[in-house]
Amino acid sequence: MGAVYFLARTAERFFLTNGITGKVKVTGLGNFPCSGPAIIIANHTSFVDGPLLAAVLPREVHFLAKEELFKIPVIGRLLRAGNVHPLNRSFGKEGLRLFLKLLEEGRAVVFFPEGHHEHNPLLREGMAGVVMIAVRSQAPVIPVGIVGAHEVPDSRFCLPFRKLSVCIGEPFLIPPFSFENRQKRREALRGAMSHIAELLPEQHRGIYASRRI
Repeated sequence: MGAVYFLARTAERFFLTNGITGKVKVTGLGNFPCSGPAIIIANHTSFVDGPLLAAVLPREVHFLAKEELFKIPVIGRLLRAGNVHPLNRSFGKEGLRLFLKLLEEGRAVVFFPEGHHEHNPLLREGMAGVVMIAVRSQAPVIPVGIVGAHEVPDSRFCLPFRKLSVCIGEPFLIPPFSFENRQKRREALRGAMSHIAELLPEQHRGIYASRRI
């Protein structure tokens, strides 16, 4: 674990534990694998989602972020030191190779299937890239539901007494199938997103609410 990552995680844990930047309730820690490759999928409603997961998950995790951020000299260096890897917006073969490489090294990697964050608590349609990665790697997928982060404005981190919750679900696998099969691909994606939806309040499940799954 790099020094920057360790210090940042330690500081954020201290702030959250003491209610300085907010209060967070974490459930399901026992579902998180202690070692080996893992794909963490979570809803994405705020820029704080990444730092929040790094702070509360029980082991070191890696992230992918748009490559434009790395062109800012100081920010780019800090991101790299914090286990964040550059990725172009299209994801594509380069992103797939990078993700699979991290998994082959036994890393735990966070993937936000919705793509960019929106300050909207409703779960949005996921991208099929997560299914391709899960099928190719056969790594366990760990669903995570984050509640309350959508209320944090981009202009600042958590305000005092901000209440957040992180719910970690049980790992699951996506069995191998031909990715050319669109129907199977849609079903696998819907299944993966439904695992996240089950960890959110009913009113936040969006298009993956039980009546539409």
